Amino acid sequence: MKVLLVSERQDLRGQLDHHFNPLGLEVIQYWNPIKAMDNIDEIDPDVVLFSARDFPRHWKPFLTFLRNHRTRDATVFVLLRPPDFAFEEASKAQHLGVNGLADDALADRQDINRLRDLIVRYKELREQRHNKRYVPQPEDRIEFIFSHPRTLQFVTGRIEDISASGLRFKAHRAQAVTEIESGELLRHCSLRLGDSILNLEAEVVRNDDALSLRFRDSSGNVQESIEWYLGQHSKRELGIGAAR
Repeated sequence: MKVLLVSERQDLRGQLDHHFNPLGLEVIQYWNPIKAMDNIDEIDPDVVLFSARDFPRHWKPFLTFLRNHRTRDATVFVLLRPPDFAFEEASKAQHLGVNGLADDALADRQDINRLRDLIVRYKELREQRHNKRYVPQPEDRIEFIFSHPRTLQFVTGRIEDISASGLRFKAHRAQAVTEIESGELLRHCSLRLGDSILNLEAEVVRNDDALSLRFRDSSGNVQESIEWYLGQHSKRELGIGAAR
């Protein structure tokens, strides 16, 4: 699936590549909206992400041009808006046929997941991770701790997102995980889901600004427990009491 990014910001391209390439999305960046418009048929994008911060005077004619040739279902148009984006501008975007608005900072995992969810309303992603990622909410009780493979010291931190097959973990002390390498096996891990604690092993997939981990789960019990707990989120949100 092709994503056309119209923005001057290289850091934004890096964010999208990092989070969306594993989902089967190819990001193509144009720094000039006029050239992007001229080449729209050649690019043939499934999704257009357009920065209103970088090109505040160009997004309306671009969107009008796009909708004269492509429907909302054929090509998804998401306007990346800055924090001071006016309500009147948002109304104009809706009138012109925008599929949705998203914060252009993409500063945290929730912003990324909101953008992803917006895209999948219209397009089916080839999800290579096979399991949907979930960002823990305040009403959840999801915690993770593991023993460093060499120092054996406990490493605590925050779960950025979790799926039935793995999680992304930000250590409280960054220096505690700097020497952990991709491919290493963390043999002593504990995952809390509500009132339950699972003891498991996890493989390090990537160590950049956080640890990306894949669960070792030959029995399927870990996956089953995570899927059940995440599936009960709406009950926790309503205060019904779905802890286990």
